[in-house]
Amino acid sequence: MNKYRMLHASPPLRINYDMTNKAELWAVKLANKDQSSLNVDTKYGQALFVSDTPADVVNASVRSWYNQIRFYNYNNPVRKAKTSFFMQLIWMNSQEVGVGKASSASGKTYIVAYFDPPSNTGDIASNVLPVTGELGILWCKRCT
Repeated sequence: MNKYRMLHASPPLRINYDMTNKAELWAVKLANKDQSSLNVDTKYGQALFVSDTPADVVNASVRSWYNQIRFYNYNNPVRKAKTSFFMQLIWMNSQEVGVGKASSASGKTYIVAYFDPPSNTGDIASNVLPVTGELGILWCKRCT
């Protein structure tokens, strides 16, 4: 996560173990129901990922969230469903993260990430910055 944040001049996230436990509990609930949905009762920002392929699913989830960058318009910074996980991933003011993982009976893996503070606090343009620096731009072209 932090390598993607670095590309956008966002500070590194710290692991919060209480948030990790809560994310894990939500991932288990999703796996038990075998369906993906946001937790409307949490105070945290969140990102979700579901995969039928268990190999390297955590890295695949972060890559998937970051790949929403292609739908983000820096000239018109607004919240959209198809960019919400990207925005949360690189949200500059977010400081802590907790990630949970659970598998369903059908073999799907559910990844839940909680972020604090969430991306619904503060100005979008000052929290979602474009890729900075030449090396960052070159590297970013390879990461999506």
